[in-house]
Amino acid sequence: MSLPPGLSALAGLARGTVLLALILAFGAGLHLHRKAHEPVLDAGRKVEVTIERGAAYGQVVRLLRDAGLRLEQPYLWLFSEWLGADTRVKAGSYLLLGPLGMLDVLHQIIGGYGRVQLRQALLEGWTIAEMMRSMAASRVIAPVDEPWRELGYASREEMEGWCMPDTYYYERGDTMVDIFEVCVQTMQRTLDELWPARSAGLPYRNKREALILASIVEAETNLDRERDVVAGVLVTRLRKNIRLQADPTVIYGLGDAFDNNLKRSHLRQSPSVNRYNTYQMHGLPPGPISNPGRKSLLAALHPNESGEYLFYVSKGDGSHYFSRTYKEHKAAVRKYQLRR
Repeated sequence: MSLPPGLSALAGLARGTVLLALILAFGAGLHLHRKAHEPVLDAGRKVEVTIERGAAYGQVVRLLRDAGLRLEQPYLWLFSEWLGADTRVKAGSYLLLGPLGMLDVLHQIIGGYGRVQLRQALLEGWTIAEMMRSMAASRVIAPVDEPWRELGYASREEMEGWCMPDTYYYERGDTMVDIFEVCVQTMQRTLDELWPARSAGLPYRNKREALILASIVEAETNLDRERDVVAGVLVTRLRKNIRLQADPTVIYGLGDAFDNNLKRSHLRQSPSVNRYNTYQMHGLPPGPISNPGRKSLLAALHPNESGEYLFYVSKGDGSHYFSRTYKEHKAAVRKYQLRR
């Protein structure tokens, strides 16, 4: 059945209009695809830009343009709206390597890809104060006066010992709290892992007491072969209710008053003056005196008590002489300490 001449002409016009719209849409799609992937940063070029936390999207766009990226309007606006980029940009330092199209750049800054990572070493035996000084010296990590409060600790002393020494990666804009949060979580996971396999019958009521003893081991020796022996001496003394008499605990309790010269008067201070003076108190000090590494934790949880040693003295070369009796210990002190 044929249409009347007028209707047939209208149907032909409609088909032509639809076909034209499809052609235009297809052409627009091809054009947008080309614009999305056309290099805005040429091959072989690399640019580093730092997006600060809280930066407005307009500031980010100006930053990228100032760095030499060819971001054309209205295409930038169109792609930004499509991706919701104005509310999804992640702060940090980015290394952009050409060739990159406009969509590539937007995907990087909203996905956080290509952010430059920096490293911060936190060494075994450092205190929280020493870790803070090292981070402050980087001039990149944002300082925080009391980072422990944001992590749920009432004081720096309460947080002491709970940071696992290691090398941690961070980005520009990160704060001390960001790094401490990761190292505290790492220490907690490590203790949770090692605690169940500890030697039987240890004189610790909980993981924190093991951490305290490990911190003393860390402060006393940096020789791996000695760690479990030093731990054995300390554990044996705890069992026999003999004072630990560990110099590093006294030094920690002195704090900023210590001038690198440990005196007899310091060893005589009562616990009311120095709560960490293990020369004048029995048992463990009230908290860790450093942040111990995994090897010192293992030594505290698996002490070597086979030698039945009760004393040790530095030989001056980084190692120690271990003694079973006070008479033997006094002779070692004369040989290795008083001689010098």
